[in-house]
Amino acid sequence: FVLTLRALQAVTGDVPVNVLFCWEGEEEIGCPHLHQFIQK
Repeated sequence: FVLTLRALQAVTGDVPVNVLFCWEGEEEIGCPHLHQFIQK
């Protein structure tokens, strides 16, 4: 996905949307804090 965005930027000079990546590391315990993080 990142390479696709880079290719789009190389061809058009811009990416027409804002892109936010969120990696979380609590999948082993059910992600109890992800909702709070997204709300902020």
